[in-house]
Amino acid sequence: MSLLLRVVLVIVVALLPALGIQLYNENALRAATERDMRAEAQHEARSVAGELELLLSGIRGMLVALAAHPAIRAGDPAACMAALADVRERALPDGTLALVDAAGRVLCGSPQASPEAASGTFVPVPSAAGRGGFSVGGHVLDPFTGRSLLGVVYPVHGLAGVPDAMLMAGLDLRRLRTQIEGRELPAPYSVMLADRAGHILLPLPEGGKEDDLVTAGFGWMMTATAPGVTEWRGGDGVRRIIGYVPPVAPMPDLFVSVGYDTDAAYAEGAAASRRTYLLMALGFGLACILAFLVARRIIGEPVGDILRAVEQWREGTRGIHVRVPGGGGEIARIARAVNELVDAAGHSEAALARANAELERRVAERTQQLEAEMRERQRAQADLLQSQKMEVLGYLTGGIAHDFNNLLTAVIGNLQLAMRRSAGQAELQRLLLGASRAADRGAALIRRMLAFARRQVLHPQAVDLQALVGGMENLLARTIGPAVRVAGLLPPGLWHVRSDPAQLELVLLNLAINARDAMPEGGTLIISAGNETVLPGATHPAELAAGEYVRISVVDTGVGMDVATLARACEPFFTTKPVGRGSGLGLSMVHGVAMQSGGGVQIESQPGEGTTVSLWLPRAEALPVDLSAGSAEAPPAAVGGATILLVDDDEDVVEFAACTLDEAGYRVLQAGNGAVALALLQAGTAVDLLVTDLAMPKMTGSVLVRHARALRPGLPVLVVTGYADLDKATGDMAGLPVLDKPYRAVQLLEAVARLLATVPAGR
Repeated sequence: MSLLLRVVLVIVVALLPALGIQLYNENALRAATERDMRAEAQHEARSVAGELELLLSGIRGMLVALAAHPAIRAGDPAACMAALADVRERALPDGTLALVDAAGRVLCGSPQASPEAASGTFVPVPSAAGRGGFSVGGHVLDPFTGRSLLGVVYPVHGLAGVPDAMLMAGLDLRRLRTQIEGRELPAPYSVMLADRAGHILLPLPEGGKEDDLVTAGFGWMMTATAPGVTEWRGGDGVRRIIGYVPPVAPMPDLFVSVGYDTDAAYAEGAAASRRTYLLMALGFGLACILAFLVARRIIGEPVGDILRAVEQWREGTRGIHVRVPGGGGEIARIARAVNELVDAAGHSEAALARANAELERRVAERTQQLEAEMRERQRAQADLLQSQKMEVLGYLTGGIAHDFNNLLTAVIGNLQLAMRRSAGQAELQRLLLGASRAADRGAALIRRMLAFARRQVLHPQAVDLQALVGGMENLLARTIGPAVRVAGLLPPGLWHVRSDPAQLELVLLNLAINARDAMPEGGTLIISAGNETVLPGATHPAELAAGEYVRISVVDTGVGMDVATLARACEPFFTTKPVGRGSGLGLSMVHGVAMQSGGGVQIESQPGEGTTVSLWLPRAEALPVDLSAGSAEAPPAAVGGATILLVDDDEDVVEFAACTLDEAGYRVLQAGNGAVALALLQAGTAVDLLVTDLAMPKMTGSVLVRHARALRPGLPVLVVTGYADLDKATGDMAGLPVLDKPYRAVQLLEAVARLLATVPAGR
C-alpha cells in the first residue's frame, strides 16, 4: 500500500469516531425525547385529573350543603327552585341543578325553560346507591336546555313524600373542553375523559364520539390501580404515548388519558438527522479528495526525492544531498537526517565509540535506579508485613476481649448479687469487694484491648479541648505526682475535635502515665495542640487523608526510646516496664482510638531526649456539649410487672441478668438462643421488651431482631454486646440502644427502665 493511500486511510479512520458519536447522539436524543414525552403525558394526565378532582370536590361540597338547605327539605317547589337558582347563579352558571326522584323526574330545578319543563325528566340519571352517596358519570340529557351534561348525584334522605330523592348537578362538558383546550398541549395530542363504565364523556380533539365505549386497548388501563404511562397504537394506526389516571381514589368514577403522537414528535428530529448525515457524507468525500491531493504535494514528492537519494547512496554514490523542503516538518527533519547521515559516514567509528560510552553511562544510572527501587520495595514489604501482623493481633485481641466480656459480665454481676445478699457480714463483704475491684481492673484491661483492636463502640461528638484538658488538671496532678511539672499550651481559636470524650480523656491519661514513668527523677510534661490542614495529594507522617485536623502533642523530658523500642511501641502487650507496672496496652489503645476516630498517631523519640506523641483528630463542625454538666434528668424508676424476653447463649450471663430483673419486679422469660426466643414470640407469648445478645451461634441477635420486629412491629429491643460496632448498622438494627458488656446490675436496670418508659401506655 502506497504512502498516499495510507494517509487517506488514516484520515478515514479519524473521521469514523465522529460518525459514531453522531449516531450515538441521535439515538440518545431520540431516547431523551421519548422520556420527556412519557413524563409530559403522565404529568398532563395527572394535572387534568387534579383539576377535575378539584372541580368535583367543589360540586360535592355544594350538593352536601344543598341537601341540608331548609328550602330543599321543606318540599316547597317555589322555594326549592329559588334556592337552586341562587346557588346555580353563583357556583354553576353554565350547568344545571335539580332535585329529582329515583326515575329522574324533576321535582324542582334551575334553569327552567318553560312551565312545561317542570315535569321534565333527566335521562339517564346515574345511580347514587351503594357508592357512598356521591356518584359521577354518564351523559345526562337536560330537559331544560336539551344539552348533554356530565351527571353528578347526591342523595337527599328523609324528604317527605320522596324517599329516594336526589340532588343532581349537570356539568356542561363544553366547559371541560374549553378548560382542557386552554392548557395549550403540544399538537397533535389526544385527551379522553370516560366514566367508570367505559363511556366516553369527552374526546379531544377527536377520536371518538361522546357516549361511545372506550376501545379494548384501554380496558386494562381502566382497571389499573394507580396512574401510569404506556405506549399504544390505536385503531387509526397512530402510535401514541398515553399518560392515564384510572378511576381510583380520590376520583373513583372518572378515567383520564392524555396521548401524544410519537411519529409527529420525532418528525423534526428525523429531518434534522437526515440533513446531518447528508452533510457528513459530502464532507467525508471532500476530505478524502483534498487529503489525497495535498498529501501527494507535501508528502509524496519530498519522500520520493529522499528515496532516490538513498538508492544512489546505497549504490556507492557519496556526497549526495537531499533537497530539504521548507516548513520544518517531519519530512524536512528526515531530509536533514539523511544529509547528516551522508556527512557523518566518514566518522562512524568515533560516533560508535561515543554511543558505547553513552550506553554504559545509562546502564550505570539504571542500575542505581533499580537498586533504589529494590530497597524501597523491601521497605514496603516490611511495612506490609508489620501491618498484617498488627491486623491479625487486632482480630485475635478483639475475639478474646469478646469472650472475656461475657465472663466478666457474669463475674461482676454475681459478685454484686452476693454483696447485696451478704449485707451485715463484714468479712465476706471485704472479700467480695476485693474480688469486685479485681474484676473491674479486668474490665478496664478488656476496654484497652478493644480500643487497640478498634472493636469498641465509640460515641463521637464535638469536644472542646480547652474545656476537656482544663477539667483534667486535678486528675493529672494526682496521677503523675508533684515531681513532674505539667504545662498546657492550648492556643485560642483551637478547633473542636470529633471524638469520644471519655476515650479521649483515657488517651491523655495513659500518655501522661507513660510520661511520668519515663521521668523517674521528675521533669516537665507539656500538652499542646494546634490546627492543621492536610491538602489533597500531600504526604503526611501519620498518613492522613486530606481534611482539617487538630494535632494534640504530649511531650516529656524523660529517658526516651531507641529505634528498636520505638518500632514496637504500639504493639499490644509490649512494655519496657517491670512486671506488674504495666499491661503493654497503653500506646496500642491510643493508636486504636485515634484510628477508629478517623485520625492518626506519630511517636518521635531519641534516647536521653524525651518522647513526643502526636495525636491527630478530625475537626468537628458542630458545637461541643458541656462536658462538666451532668444530666439533670434522674433515671426512670423500674416499670414493675413488665415481661422481658432475655436471650443470651451464655448461661451464667442469663442467670445473673434474670436474677437482677426478677428482684426488680419484672417477669423474665429466658432463652438460650435465638430460635427458642423466636418460638416464644411465634406462640403469641406476651413480651414488653426484648433483651438480646448480638453474637450468638446459629441465629445472631440481628437476625432475631429482624424476625421479632416482623412478628411484633414496634417491639422495644435492647442489644447487649461485647464489642460489635453498631455505628454503621442499617435496617432493623439501626438506632437500637446498646448495653456494653461487662455491665453492672444498676446499668441493666437503668437501661431497661429507660426503654420501657418510652413505650406508650397500653401498647
